[in-house]
Amino acid sequence: MVIARQGKSMQNLRVLFLFYRNFFTATLLISVVGSVLVWQSNSIWYAAIFSLVKALTNLLIGLLVYIFKKNHLYFFHNLGFTTFDLHSKVMLMDMALWFLFVRIVLSL
Repeated sequence: MVIARQGKSMQNLRVLFLFYRNFFTATLLISVVGSVLVWQSNSIWYAAIFSLVKALTNLLIGLLVYIFKKNHLYFFHNLGFTTFDLHSKVMLMDMALWFLFVRIVLSL
């Protein structure tokens, strides 16, 4: 029974990464630019402010994906994911990646 759950969670993770692929380059570019700026300033306050900017740009990118790639969402809906689930979980993954970048940069 546990093996079946792990298999299902891995499938869900694959689907989320498949959806994240639509805008990975844009969010990664924003994360790298923000990390360089935080590294240059070496300030936790600058990291906090840029985290808000990053969250807002993630929302904007999610809105653009929703508007311009709406027909691609049918595939994910057929797999049982709602639009809100996709966007919220992918945004959480991206913000986790951002906080990992910030932690690495501030420890340098």
